[in-house]
Amino acid sequence: MTNAAQPEEQEGYEETAFTADRIPRQAPPPPKGKLGKLGDAFDMARLPWGHYIGVNPSEFEYEYSGSWYREYKYMGEEDYHDHSMINEMRWSQFVDEDISLIYRFFRFWFVFWTHLLSFIGPGGGKGGGWFISAIGVFVLLLLLVSAFFVNPDEPFPYDGLLVPLSFFLLCGVATIFKGLFEKYSILFYKSNKNWSNDVAFCRRSGLVKSFQGNFPFYEFDAFIEMSADMKGNQYHTLKVRHRYPQFSKDKRSGLPLEFTFPTDTGSIAERYAMWDMLSRYMDVSQPL
Repeated sequence: MTNAAQPEEQEGYEETAFTADRIPRQAPPPPKGKLGKLGDAFDMARLPWGHYIGVNPSEFEYEYSGSWYREYKYMGEEDYHDHSMINEMRWSQFVDEDISLIYRFFRFWFVFWTHLLSFIGPGGGKGGGWFISAIGVFVLLLLLVSAFFVNPDEPFPYDGLLVPLSFFLLCGVATIFKGLFEKYSILFYKSNKNWSNDVAFCRRSGLVKSFQGNFPFYEFDAFIEMSADMKGNQYHTLKVRHRYPQFSKDKRSGLPLEFTFPTDTGSIAERYAMWDMLSRYMDVSQPL
């Protein structure tokens, strides 16, 4: 036992709050059928409970910390809890968007075309706008060849200059709108995006809330799931799965309740770090 105060003694925490040294005795999971045993073949490792290293995934150490501050600075302390994925109360796993289908439709195509035609690609590299502009320059060259060599007696097609200029202008406007969307996208999030409290890992109560019901955190096991593509490349994913699917199985799909935690890189170490961070987040004996 640690010297940390019990959950019920800590202000704001419920009696069901989780600590690694107070996990009650667990019943064994139910026997699995053929389909369940087939799924186990993809679980390459089951991650340990209650052994903390104190490391976080790289996205929470570097990139996420900066984006967190920008969101907090814009939203303010009062609104931040309703619009951030992680706060001192819950680690949300679902996004509620209070927007219409028409807005979703236009937003999708706005993002699609601005990102496709922008001169700036992901990570600051070259975007598709350079390729589109190259097509315009190529069309202009064809017009010049036709004007000087094929039909030299015809007047020069000055209208052909509008082709590359139009392409450059279109891609330039797309680049500007893409930059504005990325810079002020938090405006969309604050107005229309809200991380749900109903599907989340809740620190204060020690419960994992879902559409199938609420279950104690200690009833979930973490696995590193391996998959492979047709070329033999392996991919690893952190899955946090409910141990007793007979109580949490989705009524429509029949699949067990599980959550996927993506990370920035594909390394297995990042998956371990994510589970370490989630476990420490839920353990009220650990600092938040």
